[in-house]
Amino acid sequence: MALGGVRSTTSGDTAVALAQRALGDVLATPLSCLSRAELGERLLDLQTLRNQLDAALCDAALAADEQAVNLLEPGVRTTAQFAAANRPVDPALIRADSRLAHWLRDFPVLAEAFASGRISRAHLTNLRLAHRNRFHELMVRDQHLFVEHAETLDFKGCGRALAYWLLHADPDGELAKEQLQKTGVTIREHPDGSLRISGWLDPLSAAAFKAAHGHEAQKVFEADQERGWHRNQRQQNAEALLNLLARGFARPDGSFPAPLFDIVMSQRVAEDTLLRLQEPSNEPLPLDHDDVDGRCELIDGTPIHPWLASQVMHLGRFRRHIFKPDGIKLDSTTSNSHRFPKWMGHLLRIEGRGRCLTPGCDSPFHWLHNDHVHPRSRGGATATGNGGNRCRPDNLWKGDDPLRAG
Repeated sequence: MALGGVRSTTSGDTAVALAQRALGDVLATPLSCLSRAELGERLLDLQTLRNQLDAALCDAALAADEQAVNLLEPGVRTTAQFAAANRPVDPALIRADSRLAHWLRDFPVLAEAFASGRISRAHLTNLRLAHRNRFHELMVRDQHLFVEHAETLDFKGCGRALAYWLLHADPDGELAKEQLQKTGVTIREHPDGSLRISGWLDPLSAAAFKAAHGHEAQKVFEADQERGWHRNQRQQNAEALLNLLARGFARPDGSFPAPLFDIVMSQRVAEDTLLRLQEPSNEPLPLDHDDVDGRCELIDGTPIHPWLASQVMHLGRFRRHIFKPDGIKLDSTTSNSHRFPKWMGHLLRIEGRGRCLTPGCDSPFHWLHNDHVHPRSRGGATATGNGGNRCRPDNLWKGDDPLRAG
């Protein structure tokens, strides 16, 4: 029974009906009957199927808009209302489907990759949010590159590659200026005296906030564990923020327990940035996420515009590290220490670009530990060539079982 009338729950579309029956067969198979390998394959195949189904939904929503299917339902003005009147669906999703399909008409390569399941809706959403009229022709030109990134990089890496592409296409720093324009915080007081805080921070301001808040949040988390308290992350985050506001992030002597932000910039990019400050140029920036000489990012791998970095160069202390062209450390330096010294850990953070060694892990930067790739208990050296970053949960998990180590 539909909200606005009576409709059959059986599809009149033969192809859709066959797909429904096939999906019914899949759902009817108890997952407990599948082996570990079969369950892994099932999960991956269903992800591809989800992408294909999302593509079909987007195309159908746009076509339904153009064919005015809302006229099938008396008193219904839009396609989204028609769908919501006949199925338990959020009309906002239908509108979003139609908008995405309309945007994809200018990007046939992306549309084909979406329909075949090779690229997800989340990838396309990031691309659409990044789209600017001044980049339109370049985006159309580089569709194959975006698909290649989606197929060869993990989701976070794909987002960083897109960020680098945008910086490369923005020699005037308009995106960085846009980020600064949007930066701000709104504090709204409610009648009961409570506050609602919302805002937007540019990458450098965000890095400073994350460094300070992440450090304090870890202390709050550890204190909760010692007391046996069980609070959710939102509550712990709120206390961490209040602690920072109450006493500030500085130590009594005025120093900081960690840099507010750490910028990793290649010498080539730094020289180009300084030159542009003296002689502005419209030539593309020498940036590339895949080239160690094209880096301009925070230590956690977040790409930033060189113009933004230039605004704080006078505040920083500079450390020089040398890498090979593939981005790996030039030499393997060894320490007799059981733990990685601070300077060596900093080098590992730069090489790892803020990512955990565990494939598919998207843990936040402040969770990372320095990890002996070949365990020290098995003779592994405390050396840059034997070091990497691993998040705290994965590092502990690896250490719990010797068979997982290495």
